[in-house]
Amino acid sequence: MKRLFWLLPGVILGLIIFLPLSWVAPMALPATLTQDETTYRGTLWRGDITALRDIKSVQYRLNPAKFLAGGPPVQAKVTGTGLQVDGAFGQYAAEDINFRINVANLPMPDPRLQGLAGQINVNIQEIEWDTQAKCKVLNGTSRTDVLMRNRALFSWEGPALAGPLSCDETGNFVFNMAGKDDLQSVSATVSISASGQYNSDIRVLSRDVEAAQVLPLFGFEERSQTPEGVEFRLVEQGKWR
Repeated sequence: MKRLFWLLPGVILGLIIFLPLSWVAPMALPATLTQDETTYRGTLWRGDITALRDIKSVQYRLNPAKFLAGGPPVQAKVTGTGLQVDGAFGQYAAEDINFRINVANLPMPDPRLQGLAGQINVNIQEIEWDTQAKCKVLNGTSRTDVLMRNRALFSWEGPALAGPLSCDETGNFVFNMAGKDDLQSVSATVSISASGQYNSDIRVLSRDVEAAQVLPLFGFEERSQTPEGVEFRLVEQGKWR
């Protein structure tokens, strides 16, 4: 009887983790994420979900060692149109996240950006958020070559941008990127809130005459002229979802 007492928790745990994913996921996932074509394969221990709304597939497996150590217990890979994300995820934290976006495959509502090329890469060592999805801890970097890859589209070429990720005092997720080449320097700060708002502040200091012709077409304002070049600035806010 005593031996049965000690075995019972393991038996119950085994029954739970080997439940078919197709039994549990349809009840657990929000209806806004699924559609009639969504399919489920595997178990709660290891499985994959395909044809979610706006996401092609999610592959995952549980990591008991991470769970026992208090870390994010789910190793997952998410693939969507133009993006791929992989790393370790938990309810309020994640780590070792690699986020790759192929800009050419993203929907572009602005017709001026049709045909945009380039990559955005985000590497996150650690991230934590609270019950309201506000940023608590964020350490990582982001990098993009979009300004370098679109001379044919813009008739202007900028530098690659890179920089750190952080949280601000209000719980927003903040991307700071900067870069320069022989003719100009660019800095960009973008903050994103869990409620769907974003704020961006982009500054360009350029000696390239093509910048003066192209940047105002995308909403940049000429702020000043200095010995280093002409300063342009674009400040925007809106909804990202």
